[in-house]
Amino acid sequence: MKLSIDFAFAGFEIIKKNPVAVLLWGVVYTVVSLAATVLMVLTGGTSLAALQNYEQSPPSDPAAVFGQLAAVLPSALLAGLIGLVVSAVIQCAVYRTVLQPSAKGFGYMQLGSHEVRQIVATILWYLAFFLFYLLFLVAAMIPLVLASLVTRASGVLGGILIFIVAIAAVVAFIYILSRWSLALVQSFD
Repeated sequence: MKLSIDFAFAGFEIIKKNPVAVLLWGVVYTVVSLAATVLMVLTGGTSLAALQNYEQSPPSDPAAVFGQLAAVLPSALLAGLIGLVVSAVIQCAVYRTVLQPSAKGFGYMQLGSHEVRQIVATILWYLAFFLFYLLFLVAAMIPLVLASLVTRASGVLGGILIFIVAIAAVVAFIYILSRWSLALVQSFD
């Protein structure tokens, strides 16, 4: 059985076949990012400036920081929502170039059901990642605590055991995330 790694170079193929579309995606993402940043500065600029000034001279009342964060939150959420939508549109455009090359459009960008599924899948992916991360930390701590108890009995053996458990935990974490890596592509069609 021959192993094909052509998929690893698909990005270069997209650039070669559709350089204008790739350039357009970069321009759209940059313009929208700048617009979202300007919107955030215009709507929450005074609170952002106050938060930045707290680095130099912290307030006497720590609750003041939360007040400024609450003032920035609506504009930050709006900027995040704009970024999520634009990311979904551009990601689906990339998927469309490979999976549906006949659907040209404006740089393969559209705003339809694929993009809505991409937004929902992205939100669910991040929620699942957060929950998995918390569960993984708890699950990884149990063998690490047990290994640290062995360290008290035998320092070298315990250190080796902690190292092995930590490496196994990192490998398991990367393995599971790699299994989840295609979830957004699979939500496209």
